[in-house]
Formats: sequence, C-alpha cells, structure tokens
Amino acid sequence: MTKLYNPDNIRLIVTDMDGTLLNTAKQLPAETFSIVSQLTEGGVRFVVASGRQYWNIRHLFEPIIEKVSFIAENGGVTFENDELISTIPLDPVRWHEYLQTAETIPMAYPVLSGVKKAYIQDTNMEFLKNIVNYYRRFEVIPDLDAVGDDEIIKLSVCDMQNAERNAYSYLEKFDKEVMVKVSGDEWVDINALHCNKGVAIEVVQEKMGIGPDQTMVFGDFLNDTEMMGKAKFSYAMKNAHPKLKTLANFQAPSNNEEGVIKVLKERFNLS
Repeated sequence: MTKLYNPDNIRLIVTDMDGTLLNTAKQLPAETFSIVSQLTEGGVRFVVASGRQYWNIRHLFEPIIEKVSFIAENGGVTFENDELISTIPLDPVRWHEYLQTAETIPMAYPVLSGVKKAYIQDTNMEFLKNIVNYYRRFEVIPDLDAVGDDEIIKLSVCDMQNAERNAYSYLEKFDKEVMVKVSGDEWVDINALHCNKGVAIEVVQEKMGIGPDQTMVFGDFLNDTEMMGKAKFSYAMKNAHPKLKTLANFQAPSNNEEGVIKVLKERFNLS
C-alpha cells in the first residue's frame, strides 16, 4: 500500500455530485480518477453520495468502479462492488398519495425511483433532457400508480419554474412523515423519513469500523444537510446553499473551480 500523507488519519471521503464534484456542465474534473486511485492505494475509501440513480453515477465511474462505493437516491440505496448493501424504501401504500399531490403541480413532472429502474409518464422534451442527466435506466409507463415488481425508493419532482418556491410548497405538508428536500434548482425529492445521505454514511462507517473523526464530506445543497453532521471534516462548496454553509466546518472552492479536487490535493499532498 502506498504511503499517503494523511496526518488526520482520514479513512473515508464522501462527495455529492451535482454542484459539488461535477461542474455546471455536469463534467467530472479531469484528475478525478487519478486522485481516487491514489487515495485508494493509501487506504482511503472514496464514496459518491448523490440524489442521482445508482446506474447513472456508476456509469460515470466505470473505469475505477472497484475503487468507489455509491450512495444513491439520497441514501435510499447503497452499493459496494455492485452489491446492494442497504435500501430504505418509501411506504408501499403512502407513496401513491404523495404521487397524486405531485401530479397536481403545474409545470412539474414526477419521477418514481425503484431499485431496478426509474419510471416516468410525461415525455415533455425539456423534462426528458433533465431525466437523461440523472437517470440511466428508466421506463415510460402510462400510469405511475401501476408500477410493477419494484421497490420504490424515492419520488422526485422536476419543476420547470423553481423547485424551492413552487413544487416544495405543494409537498411540504408531508414533511412530518417523509423527508421532503429541495435537491437542486429544479428538483424536490421525497424519501422515507429516516432516509438521507447521513444515515447511509453511517452504514458505510460501521462497515469500515470508523467514525466522524476519520470522515470527510463535501456537499452543496439541502439534501446534503445530514452529511455535514457525520464528518469532522465537513465542507460546503463556495456555491452551496446558504443554509448548508452554516452547518459545515469548512468551505471548499466552487464546483466550477474543481473545489473537491483542490481540497483533496492540498489535504493529502497529492500530485
């Protein structure tokens, strides 16, 4: 194992994707694979924690798939070496009511995320452009209420106006029984009440036998809130939501400045 400069004995690094590791063009920094490989050789596990679908983020890391663990759907599923190690599904009855409300929101389009794939009904072209950014396996079906043999992990709403001001106002009434989080300018996500990236990080930490003092996290939006409390080295991006910045212990340069990579290179003295 390569000797890594690691004076704080960090053993786990967890990063969000959109607005954090990815730039606004949805691209990974050019050095990502090299940095992850150096960290892995030095005994540090790299984890991607995203609201995206597992199959989507897995594809982006295909060349180094064995060096990355994946927390997807805001913590709803966690994969390691292509093995599903945890799921936190929505209530199999109640999600239908959340869907009915989502379907009443003007200029907004619901997405059901299952373990196997995602399900959509609308084929609006602007909506589909958003879908292909975040979902690699999805199916258009005539009735979302009639999803077949799949476990529903998350209900998302793609809001073409403004998710925080528009769609969230329709869905926040469920906030006492489920997690309702604004996850981007155009997205609101509904997960099970105890489903979030922080809970999923705990699963990984327990599996590795480490705690927050050996953990570093990076995030930018409100679905990264719980992550901040699971790491001593918690970073909000310069471009992060103001509320998230108040929860983080440190600030990283923006996603368009390759902030995650810059911090990792400096902290671990990587080339």
